[in-house]
Amino acid sequence: MPIRLLITSYDPIYLLGLKSLLSNEKNIEIIDYTYNYPDKYICSISFDILIMHIPFLNTKTIEWIRYARKQSPLVHFILICPCYHPAVVSTAYEAGVSAIVTSEIFKTQLSNILQQVANGQTLFLIEQQPLLCKLNDMEIRILQMIANDYTNNQVSEKLNISKRTVERHLSSCFEKLGVKSRAGAIAAAMRLKLIE
Repeated sequence: MPIRLLITSYDPIYLLGLKSLLSNEKNIEIIDYTYNYPDKYICSISFDILIMHIPFLNTKTIEWIRYARKQSPLVHFILICPCYHPAVVSTAYEAGVSAIVTSEIFKTQLSNILQQVANGQTLFLIEQQPLLCKLNDMEIRILQMIANDYTNNQVSEKLNISKRTVERHLSSCFEKLGVKSRAGAIAAAMRLKLIE
């Protein structure tokens, strides 16, 4: 009997890529795919595993999973996320998350992860150090200035670096935080308490 999946992501392009990747797997049936929190699916559709691609693990996601587990106690939850607070991982486990993995690990160990989670195992295949620690001091400083309404030119002048260097640092921040815009980076960094 195939493993029935519901897939969700905050990123439409990633969602389509994930759907394509999973479509090539044997013994997998994709029930549907959607964006953000799939509230309408929790009680109305029968599936085995909910795969959630999220930018970072936070208390809002944990609370939603607690709610979803009450509605559908037999569903397993796999979270794909690059950023997390170490303290939140144990809370996620208590809330009923079956697996927390990075995108890279999920891609390379896809079949094993799905099979193990479907069999009731719990997996926390995340890096030893969360990516939030990998933002360097300059990146954090630049994000704080951007949050304080500095333009790239103003950041460049204040830090005595080229505008191109500012742009490279911002691009690096976007990648590490899993966002696509300055506003997204600021919001993510504030939630992670990297900036004020």
